[in-house]
Amino acid sequence: MNLSSRLVLLLLTAPLAPASGVEAAGSAEPLTGAEWARLVYALGERGSNPGVLLDASSAEVLLGDARFLTATALSSGRLRELLGRGARLLEKLRAWRAENVWLLTQLDPDYPALLTERLGSSAPTVLFGVGPRALFTRQPLIGAVGPNVASARQMPETTRIAALTREAGATLVVSPEGGTESLVVMTALEEKAGAAVFVDGSLIELARKREWAKAIDAKVLAVLSATDPDVPSDKERTAGKDRNQTFVCAAASALLLLASDKGAQRLPGFRLALQKGWGRPRVSEYVPEAIRSAFLANGAAPLTESELASNERFRALFAPGTVFAHEEAIGRFADDASNADAALLEELEARCPVEVPVEIPAQVPAQIPAEVPPEPSKPSAELSADAEDSIEVVATVAPAVESAPVAPVAPAAQTEPTAPVVPEKRETLTLVPDDESQRVGATSSTRETGPKGPKPTVHDRFYGLFLAQWGERLSGCVSEDELADTLGLHKKQAAKWLKSACAAGDAARVSITPKRFALQRSLFSEEPVLERDFLELFLCAFERDAYETKDTLQAKTGLESVQVRDWLKAAEAAGRVVKKMRPVGYRLQG
Repeated sequence: MNLSSRLVLLLLTAPLAPASGVEAAGSAEPLTGAEWARLVYALGERGSNPGVLLDASSAEVLLGDARFLTATALSSGRLRELLGRGARLLEKLRAWRAENVWLLTQLDPDYPALLTERLGSSAPTVLFGVGPRALFTRQPLIGAVGPNVASARQMPETTRIAALTREAGATLVVSPEGGTESLVVMTALEEKAGAAVFVDGSLIELARKREWAKAIDAKVLAVLSATDPDVPSDKERTAGKDRNQTFVCAAASALLLLASDKGAQRLPGFRLALQKGWGRPRVSEYVPEAIRSAFLANGAAPLTESELASNERFRALFAPGTVFAHEEAIGRFADDASNADAALLEELEARCPVEVPVEIPAQVPAQIPAEVPPEPSKPSAELSADAEDSIEVVATVAPAVESAPVAPVAPAAQTEPTAPVVPEKRETLTLVPDDESQRVGATSSTRETGPKGPKPTVHDRFYGLFLAQWGERLSGCVSEDELADTLGLHKKQAAKWLKSACAAGDAARVSITPKRFALQRSLFSEEPVLERDFLELFLCAFERDAYETKDTLQAKTGLESVQVRDWLKAAEAAGRVVKKMRPVGYRLQG
């Protein structure tokens, strides 16, 4: 595992709430899973990895490169602020370690593969946990969903499920917001069966509860959360509960619906599992008949008495290929989390005063050698006068990079060497095609020596194209409806990108009534640079001679489902794609 990359992931994506009574130092939102994926891909295209952002000189070059920022659809200011959270992260890591909290990131080798396979960029970049990590990462998981008031009639069923889970060497994974789910956890602990519980906040507080603390000490309970362990839970917040149920259903090799609320309104994760075909979920007889029949008609299977009659039949509920030989897993991997997080803490303590860009703004001017003549005019002339933070980077760092014998930040030379980032010639931002042969700024040597990553996708271009077309086709203050109508977007898609632009500092709301927005800076040249429109970019997501579904296209592009639907209709009407039925799919014409 690359500790530097793991540290950068935490700096950029981890939810770090301020201490109680202390106001947050910055307002930048942590990167989402999709934004982190774009950043990793953009760095991979340059033959690098996220760890390079810990090197002061390399980070300055990247954060001043307009082409890199466009490929990631991120602003320099937001990345700087997030990379500058080193001191806060160090404080958090020390506090979490004192509470026996471990961290599980997407870069860790034991991160559950099903989470990333099924959720893609929506999978949590980091999970916090207390208790035996191996219960969640090294054993087959069986998800249990049942958001309703528990019934005494369900006790025999949950007891048998817990006992069979223990005998199979598996772990029950639950998000206990309902009575039946809480009953599953209680029964699992009584039967000494392993249980992993997703909670929405209050991780440390819940882990201190007497019943849970005893189970954690007995190595039969792991408590996990995707939010800061110090943040209290909000019982009225449904988004976190829905998200946790989705995590449960995505991580599980087998899935059971043991009960349902009236109307099945609180089953988003279970519905998604059916829709995506994640195994074949089972439905208990205790689910109301109308809801049970509807789920059975949509691909679920009934949970029968025979499947709970023997260990062999119970194991057949799990996805094919599931391995159950994990009897020594907990003991073998008990120290993995502790060792990995201890190394991470040491890495941050060593880097925080020097390498993590917490002190970059104050140190860079003082460390530029006097004999190196500054050259602010050349780079600043090629970038927009509005991009203040980008100009500052180029003006202060570019001379140091060009003068090879002089290191801009002396302490960085004492640390582990990182691959140098060669600054490209500054150009006005252009939106380039995704085809390898047409990519601007990528030399043949770069393509030959770069890592063989996945085939480039187009989702990292849509946001940049949105900003560029906004700047070219509209001026002054505009409304959401004007943006959507002028650019030919669905209103939901335009609203999503507009929200991202405001959060990233690329746009700002200038009036509330009526609600109007304006671009904050120019990311494009005065001359038109667009060589294609949104539909052309959308069609690049298709694999040649292969049928795509709406779901796969949405996953590839990161677009709203309604926008995918509209562009598929437009492409079909224009004769650019052909549609087949049963199952529905679309393929490029010709």
